[in-house]
Amino acid sequence: MGSLDKSLMIDIEKFFDNLSDLFEELKNSDGLNINWLLNKVQIDRISDILDVIDEYNEKIARMYRPINNFLNTINSFLIDSRKKVEVNTVGRLVVARPDTEKCDIDILSSGERQLLVIIANVMLNKFTNISRVIIIDEPESRYI
Repeated sequence: MGSLDKSLMIDIEKFFDNLSDLFEELKNSDGLNINWLLNKVQIDRISDILDVIDEYNEKIARMYRPINNFLNTINSFLIDSRKKVEVNTVGRLVVARPDTEKCDIDILSSGERQLLVIIANVMLNKFTNISRVIIIDEPESRYI
């Protein structure tokens, strides 16, 4: 499979190199080029594939928008601590700090974790049919 992949990549690179040359020739000429006409079918196919990819990327961006908004919001509160909440490759929340590897969210302080939970409930709960109430109580003065 490895040699087939390399061979295919070489062929693809040659095709796109030739296509780039054709674009340059077309820019510098007044009319159509015979090589351009011969490759028009492949160019149209590539254009169709790019349209599908663009549509797919737009759908993915729409799906991730609530998560990205949540991450941007929580991270705006963590700027001073130089921590940043991210979603790892398997979809779990992790904390990135400049001095260490990415860690579990357990390294957040209790206040930071509470803030994360509150913001997640407020921003992401609207996508469920369950209503939740958030009650925030101030600490009693004798404990401060």
